[in-house]
Amino acid sequence: MKRLVSLLLILTLAAGLAGCASSPEDSSSGVLASSDGQVVDAGATTAAPATSTTVFTTTTTATTTTTLPTVATTSKGGTTGKPVPTLPSHWSTADIQAPAALLYNVTDDRMLFEKGAQDTLYPASTTKLLTALVALKYCPEDTVLTVTQDALNLKAWDASTARLKPGMKLTNRMALEALLLVSGCDAAYVLAENIGRLIAENEALSTKEAVALFCVKMNEEAALLGAEQSHFANPDGYHHEDHYTTAYDLLLISLEALQHPTIREICAMTTSTRTLVSGQKVTWNNNNQLLQQKSLYYYPGVTGLKSGFTSPAGHCMVATLTK
Repeated sequence: MKRLVSLLLILTLAAGLAGCASSPEDSSSGVLASSDGQVVDAGATTAAPATSTTVFTTTTTATTTTTLPTVATTSKGGTTGKPVPTLPSHWSTADIQAPAALLYNVTDDRMLFEKGAQDTLYPASTTKLLTALVALKYCPEDTVLTVTQDALNLKAWDASTARLKPGMKLTNRMALEALLLVSGCDAAYVLAENIGRLIAENEALSTKEAVALFCVKMNEEAALLGAEQSHFANPDGYHHEDHYTTAYDLLLISLEALQHPTIREICAMTTSTRTLVSGQKVTWNNNNQLLQQKSLYYYPGVTGLKSGFTSPAGHCMVATLTK
């Protein structure tokens, strides 16, 4: 009898924190939150040109057990104290041109491959997996959220959008679909504003204060999951130097996301058509091209999870596959 095995791939095709290209994404109108919840404005950054990147395809079978050392150094210095997977002898990191890549067998709880798993990189919109985790932790799915102009003003002009408009009302579940399917940065700020006020139990909280509190909870959640080499400065993953993670930390966040049926279900959808609480009918198509049958990148068996892109981050992917 054939046994189904679930695999999780984390891939980033970008340079690290040193050597990122400047781009329109570098100038953000978002907000940043320090660990104590202080709000600061996001400013433009300028850095050296990025190295060119290449998409890779690899097909192998790994059946051996991987040994995990207990100490690892990081690009920011020091040790993580977290296990680092070793490379199976029949694979070579030279075959993978991405700076960081990781393949994990979810079914057997086993690392199959890693390259640069502890290197600090920008996560782009894969951030939204953590945003969804915090949204579900602090807010029931049927809670009605309101779209405000103040929240929409925090989205950068060139960021991806679910085309939400001021005055729209939608449930937390609907907002999560807008967040995860079309990678709506507007949805990220709507979630952060509304749920930040719920967390504070203070409807008078300003939009920036509510978003900052939500970001504090994102970092707390990441720490609880063991993602110790990460910091999240905003809920949408829009580029900022103080918003970073590692492939290994992103694995920990993704594994937790897979424990939530709502996230699994949304990320596996190819499209969603909804009538919002305020009456508008919307359709959101999943921008994960691995799921779209008409896409050149379609791959049978893929069940999610989240893609991302900014010029400094490059193309980022957290993909789940069941075979």
